[in-house]
Amino acid sequence: MAWKCEELGLEASLVDLVDSWRSRTAQPMIQLDLQGDLADISGTVAATAYRVARECLTNALRHSAAREIVLRIERRTGSENALLVRVEDDGGGDAAKVAQSAGFGLTGVSERVAATIPLAA
Repeated sequence: MAWKCEELGLEASLVDLVDSWRSRTAQPMIQLDLQGDLADISGTVAATAYRVARECLTNALRHSAAREIVLRIERRTGSENALLVRVEDDGGGDAAKVAQSAGFGLTGVSERVAATIPLAA
């Protein structure tokens, strides 16, 4: 999917991602909240942000009983110079159960972000 970010840009890729999930399922409602200018986010950082967003949405859809999921991407500039990816849902959850999970989704997210940070600095 890195090619999608290169071709469409991060913002359009995220819109496409959310639209594709919306077309597959009526529930839960999925909202996309984009804050800040994402136009110059490209390359590895864009691909990582896209993949993290996709994995977090997938987890929320598979493992929660959410009625609403919000994917929030925030670009902070200035001294922070950060890109925040946040997925929130109203489906509850059990942090202890997640910590004991045999899945690799969140581990993959952590490893992907850690591998990207030196490139983004």
